Amino acid sequence: MRKWVVCLLMGCCLPMWAESDVNGDERVSVRDVVWIIDWLLNEDATNGHEYVDFGLPSGTLWAKTNVGATMNYETGVRVAWGETEEKSTYDWEAYKWAVVTDSGTTLTRYSGEMDTLRICDDAAMRLWGGLWRTPSIDQLLELMQYCRWNWALVNGMYGYRISRGSNYIFLPATGYQRDYGLYEENLSGSYWAIETYASNAQMGYSLYFDDEDIMWAYRARYSGRSIRPVISPDEALRRYDLNGDGYINVTDVELLANEVTER
Repeated sequence: MRKWVVCLLMGCCLPMWAESDVNGDERVSVRDVVWIIDWLLNEDATNGHEYVDFGLPSGTLWAKTNVGATMNYETGVRVAWGETEEKSTYDWEAYKWAVVTDSGTTLTRYSGEMDTLRICDDAAMRLWGGLWRTPSIDQLLELMQYCRWNWALVNGMYGYRISRGSNYIFLPATGYQRDYGLYEENLSGSYWAIETYASNAQMGYSLYFDDEDIMWAYRARYSGRSIRPVISPDEALRRYDLNGDGYINVTDVELLANEVTER
C-alpha cells in the first residue's frame, strides 16, 4: 500500500514513494515489521546473489545472472511484464493484468503512462529477495552508454559481454515467448524494464539486442521475456525509510508497527 497521506499520529509526513508493504505481499502485516528488523540486523542487500559494480554514475549494481539462472549464460525464467512466474501460454487471455472481451483488451493494473512495477509484481524482488529490482529504462540506457558491448559466445550461448574496465557481465540472447512458442533464442535478447511504455500502457519498455543492434524497445506486456536484476543505491531508503528522515532505524519499525496495530 503506497502512503499518500500525512501521518498525524506520528507527527511526520511520509514521502510519496514510501511503501508500508515492504515485503511485497500486497498487505501490511507483522511480516513487514520483521523484514525491516531483519534489514537492520543483517543489511543483506543481495540475498546471496552476486553482482558487478561498473562504477556507473547512478551507482547501480548489476547482477551477474538472470533471474532464475545460476550461471551467466543461462536464460533463467521468462515472465510477462508484471508477473512473477513462468507459464505455458503467453497471450492477452493468459495475462494476469488484463481482461479480454469482444470489445477489446482492458488492463486491470498499470494502465497509466510510464507506470512503474510495484515490488509485489516485480519478479526480481519476488524471486530473489534482498533489494533486487527489475532495472528502469534509464538504468538500461546507462548500461548502453557507459559500457563496452561485444557479441560473444559463452558455453554455447550467444549474447553480449558488457564490460567497463576489468568488470563485466554477460547477457545471453534469451529470445522471447509468445503464445505457445519460444522465438529467437540464441539469436536475440529481450529484457524487461520496470516501466510501461509512455504512449501505450499495453506495452512495456525493454532492452532488445541481436548481433548487429542494441536498442531500447517496447513490447506487448503479455509476452515472456528475461530480467537482469539491479540494486539501486537508494533502494534500501526507498523501501524501509518510512518516515522519510534519510535513515533506517527503530523509528521506522515503530511507525510500521503502529500501522499494523491500527489495522
